[in-house]
Amino acid sequence: MVDGHCDTLTVLSQQKRTLGMQSPHGHLDLPRLRKGGIDVQFFAVFVGPECSSDPAGYVNEIIDLFNEEIKINQPEIEHVRCYRDIENTLQKKKTSAVLTIEGGEALNGRIEQLDLFYNLGVRGLTLTWNGRNELADGVGMGLRPTV
Repeated sequence: MVDGHCDTLTVLSQQKRTLGMQSPHGHLDLPRLRKGGIDVQFFAVFVGPECSSDPAGYVNEIIDLFNEEIKINQPEIEHVRCYRDIENTLQKKKTSAVLTIEGGEALNGRIEQLDLFYNLGVRGLTLTWNGRNELADGVGMGLRPTV
């Protein structure tokens, strides 16, 4: 079973909890993942409007948090970077964690940032969320009139 999105990483520190702690708050935690039978979980680093001054720096902070959570909970979850990693993790009966970024603002207008994030283990990037950035208009921007 694959879950293609959660915003858990961006609220863990706000909620003063770890991924391994069951909680009624947030999208998920490891106990609820197990109970729900989720084998592969995509973890999004959400780049909200409050991150506009340094989105790449914020993303790096959340990636550090993700890596710490993976380390703390390594008996149950592994950061995966390719399909073979997922297969290996499934054989070990662990949850596969795929790291993604929600919002092209994280690139800070520099395409080279993609390589840096890829090297940190990010395997997905959405162009935008609700707002506008240099890559695209988000759903919150409404429809543009056609000419």
